Amino acid sequence: MILDGVSISNTVAPAVIFYNVYEPYSKSKDTGGVVDLRHAGAQVVLADDSVNKIAGAYVARIYKEGTTKTLHKYDGAFYSKMSMNISGGEKGNGELHITGTNEGLNSELHLTINGGKIFIQSRDDGINTNEDGISVLTINGGYVYINAGLGEEGDGIDSNGYITINGGTVISMAHERTPDGGLDADKDIAINGGTVIALGNRNNGASAKSKQLFMQLQFAARQPAGSTLTITDKDGREVLRHTAEKSFQSVTFSSAELELNTEYRVYVDGKRQQYTGHSFGMMRGGGAGGGNAQAAEGGSAAFVISEAVRSFSGITAAAGR
Repeated sequence: MILDGVSISNTVAPAVIFYNVYEPYSKSKDTGGVVDLRHAGAQVVLADDSVNKIAGAYVARIYKEGTTKTLHKYDGAFYSKMSMNISGGEKGNGELHITGTNEGLNSELHLTINGGKIFIQSRDDGINTNEDGISVLTINGGYVYINAGLGEEGDGIDSNGYITINGGTVISMAHERTPDGGLDADKDIAINGGTVIALGNRNNGASAKSKQLFMQLQFAARQPAGSTLTITDKDGREVLRHTAEKSFQSVTFSSAELELNTEYRVYVDGKRQQYTGHSFGMMRGGGAGGGNAQAAEGGSAAFVISEAVRSFSGITAAAGR
């Protein structure tokens, strides 16, 4: 399916659905977080220079008569019952804007994004792959911007199996008040390349299997919408400057610019954040955790990426927050 300047909306169901296409994987096969969907039946191409708008709704459970067996249940505005592969054209500048009255972009098995520019707004999860313990959400390239949880809850990216990020730019925001995250996976989250900025109240920890360095920060208090998060090295060179569209308490950041054995400093609205946990807060691999925190500005603690550091504790919130 080539999208080339389309506008599709549906107020009672998904606007786009792949219902019965070729599926290269079994729903019972655990691939360990690695899939190849080049031959999947659900292929989506975002044509160069195109802007495509998809708005869809939620179908509640429809049961087989006289039973509790679910015949239909479609959560997302853009939906596939089989694995789905999304690619850009030669320029890679085709845009896909998804608005979901429930969830945004969904696959019942695996989903891979290779290119293009994808913008998602949803009341619940932004992207969801939902086969328990099996699904793999892979991002190989492109630009993905997610503002999820505009209703009562919602993760930015939610996989009931794995999340694997190999490239591209990913900015993912979750619900502001519930314990949801920009990244949420029931199994491993592997960050192997690209730029990742995930904000929420509780992000799942990236895996030690990740091939690219990453930073996970847990603030003592929620930082308000409009806050500017800045990360610099000791010489003041910025590796991140991001103004948050929504409030957040947890941040996962990964970039090819992060280096081993390098000291970094974290600022919120120009106020330096002091680390008060029991281990440094950046790593090649490890899990998320919480840290003790007291508000402080201009603290002396620094963050150092080290091969030896494989656990995380928190940093403080800015004074008065």
